[in-house]
Amino acid sequence: MDDPWWDTHYPPNGWGCRCWIISATEAQLKRWGIEPAKAPPIETTWRVNTSTGLDYGQVPIGIDPGWDYNVGKAWLGSDIAFGEKLMALPDALRAEVFANLDDHIAQLNKGWHAWLKERAGQPPRGYAHTIGYLSSPVIDALKAKNMEPVSATVVVFDNQTNHVKGTHKDDAKRISLAEFKNLPAEFANHSAVLLHGKELVFVMKGHADGRNSRAVVAVNLKRKGNQFSSLRSLGRVHITDLRKKEYELIWGKL
Repeated sequence: MDDPWWDTHYPPNGWGCRCWIISATEAQLKRWGIEPAKAPPIETTWRVNTSTGLDYGQVPIGIDPGWDYNVGKAWLGSDIAFGEKLMALPDALRAEVFANLDDHIAQLNKGWHAWLKERAGQPPRGYAHTIGYLSSPVIDALKAKNMEPVSATVVVFDNQTNHVKGTHKDDAKRISLAEFKNLPAEFANHSAVLLHGKELVFVMKGHADGRNSRAVVAVNLKRKGNQFSSLRSLGRVHITDLRKKEYELIWGKL
């Protein structure tokens, strides 16, 4: 992510752009048989809005005017930067991007599988993996409460992995292993979001025992000079417990 090419070409790069990026370690690239290539030269052309007369100056070919920037070469990498760029988009355009993230979530799920295997048995080193993004309606609700996220990205750190997995909990209060292994896909399919203090509670699939899986996310967690949302815990809970007055429904239905 330190090549100048990314300064102008980090997606999305225009209206309706469905390009996406996934971070990968050198070990992963070697395992996948991928050899990093040199960035192509950046060719530009002069762009002017013929309707308004607005002069955009030199814009990289293939990039829409106003999209030729990289909002942050964050320490976590491309996923955090993608979340920050989502926050920088106009509300309507951000909602459109979120409506077309299915392919990206599928790739996140594959990356999560690989990350869990890679980190298994390893001591925590401050590594993190993206599990999803705050949706546009949730972002709007947080803005209305003066809690606007810096980045839409939601991550989990390797020092939290075993805790959020819930190995210390009773079986009835723990999410299943299958859910944990497919956490990005499960997280993307949440049906409701509640505000509990300064944390968000994402309500996920229901189960035969009357409980629902849920994920608790802290908004704008600060770490190494960056801010993002971080998964704090996973588990199962009765919907009736989430109807208590300390919880505020900000999206979806219980």
